[in-house]
Amino acid sequence: MGLYLNDLNPHGLSREMVFSGFSHYSRLDLMCEREEQRAEELETSLALADSWKRQGDELLYSMIPRSIAERLREGQNPHETCQSFEEVTVLFAEVQETITGDDSIKYAMTTVNTLNAAFSAFDELIHSPMAYKVETVGKVYMAVSGAPDINPFHAQHMADLALDMLHSIRQLNLPGVGVKIGFHSGPIVAGIVGLKVPRYCLFGDTVNTASRMESSGETDCIQVSGYTAKKLKKLGYVLAYRGKVAVKVSTTKHCTLFSVLTI
Repeated sequence: MGLYLNDLNPHGLSREMVFSGFSHYSRLDLMCEREEQRAEELETSLALADSWKRQGDELLYSMIPRSIAERLREGQNPHETCQSFEEVTVLFAEVQETITGDDSIKYAMTTVNTLNAAFSAFDELIHSPMAYKVETVGKVYMAVSGAPDINPFHAQHMADLALDMLHSIRQLNLPGVGVKIGFHSGPIVAGIVGLKVPRYCLFGDTVNTASRMESSGETDCIQVSGYTAKKLKKLGYVLAYRGKVAVKVSTTKHCTLFSVLTI
């Protein structure tokens, strides 16, 4: 047997209490809906913040090594990230183009597309901690093995990277495009330079010598110093003697040159 509103005394408090209960229930229901909406908005905001954090981390790790970035996050002074490495192998690879044209804008666009294809292919070959991409300047791609993560097999890993770079350029099959590669092993000093756009930079005669190995080489060839060649020969790499060249670093010296053929 049910109770209806019409059964209640229209002049008593019972009818008002029932209507008041309905009103409170409606308000409570509305408050619950609002809280649910706020919870959904908060969840969306947290997901968006997490996405922004991941994008920020990826951008940071593209500028400086992950291990260095973690130290900076912990509050370490950027100047304290500078450290010396007893021996690493530094590589330079320069994309070569034989295409010319009267339209400078069209030529520039072609160059940008070529470099993007080549450097993207090189990026796919970089695997930490075996190698680290330092930077690209113009048509030159720079990488290092043995820093920031110490790697006793730095010469071997850099030789493998250089051979893979040659292969990747051939695979791209870009008309009139080749690459000159050179690398050298030795001590360096590395650390963070700059605050607004921080970069992980390498310093020392080893860097200059590696650059000369590339600049004095030939297109579609890998050129290394005599010191690095000795290391590679012990590991079974096949090299060809090319002669000597004067290399000016802190002082002018003569470097014995070798071409890496294969392993």
